[in-house]
Amino acid sequence: MQEKKQYQKGFCIICKNKTVSFEKGVICSLTNLLPDFDKECNKFEVDGTKIREKINDFKKGINLKYTKLENKKFWTDTSHFFLH
Repeated sequence: MQEKKQYQKGFCIICKNKTVSFEKGVICSLTNLLPDFDKECNKFEVDGTKIREKINDFKKGINLKYTKLENKKFWTDTSHFFLH
């Protein structure tokens, strides 16, 4: 059950149709309900701004973790990325 919630949260975090409820957490702004889907949500709409924020957060984390030399190697050697 926890894996399903994590899977759903991955979609909801980058969806334009999310909102936050103090009682329930992240919910759908169209239904005002918690996510309730198995593989995909038919109300899902990508929030490009949120995607860019997540990418920038990732890059900041890399910059904090690696030195400039290692950082340069990380971004020029793309063999570690899943998507090419």
